[in-house]
Amino acid sequence: MTPLYGPFSHHALLRLTADGRGGGEGRLVTGVAFMKLRGQREERRSFEELGWPTLDGPWPAYADADYRVSVEGGRQQVRIC
Repeated sequence: MTPLYGPFSHHALLRLTADGRGGGEGRLVTGVAFMKLRGQREERRSFEELGWPTLDGPWPAYADADYRVSVEGGRQQVRIC
């Protein structure tokens, strides 16, 4: 499990299962909040660049949607199911 930066007012907790070939798949479990170390506070990239889908309107809450995450070739892709 790891925190994942996303378009929420906090990070999300990601449960990711490795596929043994450098990729993985999982889902967002819940929201988390923590203080980053100074070395982790890098310039943020756009959510589109980070693999988040484009939405018109607010993001669905965790209870209202199933957020699925896949990683392949070093790039993450987030889907809302």
